[in-house]
Amino acid sequence: MGQWDTNTRSFKVNIRQRLIGKLKSKGCKFCLLESNPEVNKKKDSSKDSSKDSSKHSSKDSSKDSSKDSSKDSSKDSSKDSSKDSSKDWYKNITVTTIDNEEITGDIVHIVTDNAFGTNISNWFIICPGK
Repeated sequence: MGQWDTNTRSFKVNIRQRLIGKLKSKGCKFCLLESNPEVNKKKDSSKDSSKDSSKHSSKDSSKDSSKDSSKDSSKDSSKDSSKDSSKDWYKNITVTTIDNEEITGDIVHIVTDNAFGTNISNWFIICPGK
């Protein structure tokens, strides 16, 4: 695994060093969830809404099983769009980095709880928006 160096600290992370270099060259930054409680709120509300949509999806899929395949494909695309909208919480979000910089962008990697390859938890990588 790799080491993410910031202006003030270093972190052993579960990302390969070569990828860390590519992310940093794009301006991506290391952030802690404790410094950005709104990220947890958005992530948690997204989980709740995706659970609700999956309940509806499973009901819809049992009804759709007797329909022809052309109708099923249109249903699948609508399910995909509802899933995508529940995952948009990580896009175009403004956060504070570990170096106390404010950045707006997309979260590209997040670790909550314990994860293989890193001894820290509750952190994420954000890449600036275009």
